[in-house]
Amino acid sequence: MANARILVADDHAGTRALIASLLKSEFDVVATVADGQAAVAATGALHPDVVVLDIAMPMLNGFEAAAIIRELPDAPRIVFCTAYDDVDFAKTAFAHGATALVRKRDMLVELVSAVRRALKFHGVYFYEDAPSLSRTVASFIGEGLVADQPAVLIATASHSAAIREQLTAMGVDAEWWIEQGELLMLDADEVLNCFMVDELPNAGRFEDTMNPIIDRAS
Repeated sequence: MANARILVADDHAGTRALIASLLKSEFDVVATVADGQAAVAATGALHPDVVVLDIAMPMLNGFEAAAIIRELPDAPRIVFCTAYDDVDFAKTAFAHGATALVRKRDMLVELVSAVRRALKFHGVYFYEDAPSLSRTVASFIGEGLVADQPAVLIATASHSAAIREQLTAMGVDAEWWIEQGELLMLDADEVLNCFMVDELPNAGRFEDTMNPIIDRAS
């Protein structure tokens, strides 16, 4: 199976090179460009699966470029990679069709997983600290909710609280989505106790526990 094709747009040459090097281990980086206008042109010519966009770029900024890219035939997924750390920028990014937003200070550990999510890959995420985990999970949930896909979160109380904070920072009102039945937040210990037998998971009890949860979400 061919690797997914990625286009990188950032006006700083060093950052472009770093992003490309991070992604090349797993994906096919088809081009790197230095401004939003070039990103639009390269997307139309090369048909990447994902475009990684900076926000502050000349010619067209990332939001302006994304608005045009979304209208192209077979439009790719969009991942914003930005130095901005602001709730309003996060809201605007998702309003412009982002499937993920990664802050540049976190891209060493989060960019590849964000691109995987944009491509709807399934996998295991190994995290170095709790803030990294909460940002990644919140981004995954937020992307789904914005795309009208229900989400189920089974987590410890402390992780759930941290993830809610991250959702709020992204402009996602977790309480509203919970009230709509689109977001289910369940306690990990309570769910685990439902299907563990002699300290091991029981297949029958697992299905009896999880199937109603999945049915409720879907």
